[in-house]
Amino acid sequence: MENSVLVMVYLLVVVVATIVYLVMKKQKDRQSMIYQDQMTQLKLSNIRNRISPHLVFNVLNREISSTGDSDHSNLRGLVTLLRRSLELTEQTYVTLAQELEFARAYIGLEQESLGEGFRLEWYIDPRIDITQVLVPPMIIQILVENAIKHALRPKGGEKRLSLRVKKWGDGTRILIQDNGPGYSPGKGNPSAGTDTGLKVLYQSIDLFNHKNKEKIFFRILRSDEEGLGGTKVSVYIPDNYKFE
Repeated sequence: MENSVLVMVYLLVVVVATIVYLVMKKQKDRQSMIYQDQMTQLKLSNIRNRISPHLVFNVLNREISSTGDSDHSNLRGLVTLLRRSLELTEQTYVTLAQELEFARAYIGLEQESLGEGFRLEWYIDPRIDITQVLVPPMIIQILVENAIKHALRPKGGEKRLSLRVKKWGDGTRILIQDNGPGYSPGKGNPSAGTDTGLKVLYQSIDLFNHKNKEKIFFRILRSDEEGLGGTKVSVYIPDNYKFE
């Protein structure tokens, strides 16, 4: 009788353990499906937002109207940008070198529209191997586009854009700054604004941070550093950050 009770208890424990395991496995599979679905949506958002149609039309119109310009360097730059865009949009992460190349090409296409008063500061810390640092797609290009579109293009006089990449503790710090009117914290959280690209960026960072103990830090603030003024965006990418 006692042996029968022990057997029954043992079987009951096995059954309960099996049920718990199956429930936990189902929850884990469901979370994995949700994560994959979110990643798919972000990829689609990347495809939609990587290149602004307005940029394409503006560059094409300038090239068509400039009949005296035989080399069409801007048109070739646009083709390069579109090709790189198609290569990067299907990825959930890119190297810092790829993202910087993309941002540089974008600035090159927009430079003519900003006029002769445009000045670019571009600094990459030589201690950083930008081919080994991984970042979310568009993390630089979107910020550069926002600075040009909202801060510099409406501004008269000198238009300054600074992009610096520095070694910072156990990671890499990306600083993007302009001399526009400046970000005002009292106007609300920029992630709640109407800029779709910035929303995608926030969503991407939140999603990746959920999988990492060391987090990507992203801040937008008003700055008067070195008299530049305007808006400064600071992004910190920890070393060995995981995107898978």
